[in-house]
Amino acid sequence: MKRTTIVGVCALLALALAGVLASSALAASEIAPEYGQCVVMKKGKYSDANCQNKVTKKGTHEWVPGPPRNCIEKKDGDYSDAACTKLDKKNGKGKGKYEHASCNPNCDKFHTTVSDPRFDMPLFGQPWECTGGEGEGEIISATQTVQKATFKHCVWETRPCYNVVTGDLETKSLETYLIGHEGTNPPGFGSEKPVAGEVWTQYSGIGGASSYIAEFQCGPVLLRTFGWHDAFASPQDKMQSMSTSGFSESIGEQGALLTEANAGSGWSAPGKTTEYATESSEMDYPGEKVELRLHD
Repeated sequence: MKRTTIVGVCALLALALAGVLASSALAASEIAPEYGQCVVMKKGKYSDANCQNKVTKKGTHEWVPGPPRNCIEKKDGDYSDAACTKLDKKNGKGKGKYEHASCNPNCDKFHTTVSDPRFDMPLFGQPWECTGGEGEGEIISATQTVQKATFKHCVWETRPCYNVVTGDLETKSLETYLIGHEGTNPPGFGSEKPVAGEVWTQYSGIGGASSYIAEFQCGPVLLRTFGWHDAFASPQDKMQSMSTSGFSESIGEQGALLTEANAGSGWSAPGKTTEYATESSEMDYPGEKVELRLHD
C-alpha cells in the first residue's frame, strides 16, 4: 500500500512537471520572424519591454509589427487619431491621445557598416575582396527591407574593382526578407530554411533572383552578380538600435549567388559565389530601437 502511494505521488509530480514544461514551451513558442517595436501601452498583452512575457491582464507593453511608428500614444498629444492627422489642441496645448514620434520622419531608416567583405568565386580563381563597406536601408514592412551598399577598395587578382567615379563598388538596390523555421513568411527563393531558433535575412536584387545585385569592372574584365544569398540575423527578441547580419558558406543557400565574367569574348557561364562578411546595422535616429521577434 505504501509503495502504491509513493508511485502515485511520483506520477502526480511527473504530470505537474509536464504541465510546467508545456506551459513554458507555450510561453516561448516560435513564430514567423518579424520586425517591430515593443511599446509602452496600458492594457497591453505583455509585462516586459521586449514583449516576451504574455499576461492575461494589467500588461504594460504591446507588440507593434512593421517599421517604427511615426505616431504614438501620448497623454495630451496634439492629435486625436492614431495616424496623427487630426489636430486636437486648445490654446496651444495638446488635448489628444497621440503625438508624432521624436524620430519622425526617419524612424524606419538604418545605416550599415560591412566588415572585411570577400566574395569567393572558384570558377574564376581568386575571390574579389574589399577593405570594408557601408550603406543605407529602410524597413518597409514587418518582414522586408530595401537597402544599398558601397564596397571600398575592392580588388580581384590585383585588379581594382569599381563601378562609380570614386573607384568604389556600389550595389544596385537590394531587397531583403526574413526567413524563419516556422510561420507563414515567404519561404524564400530556395528550398532551404533555418533550423529552429534561427532567422535568416535573404538578399536579392529588386525584382527577384534574376535581377543583378551588382555590375562592375575589374581591370579589363566585366563582372556581374545575381541570384540570392542568406545571412544569419541577430539578435532576436530584444529591443535595441543595433543588429547584425553574418554571411558565410554555412548559412542558407549561398550557392544560389552567381557571378558572370566577360573578358571581351562574351559572358561566361555563371559561377557559384559565396559572400563572407559581417554587416552591422544601426538605426539612423539616435536612441531609436527595433526588435527582430522570433518568440511570442
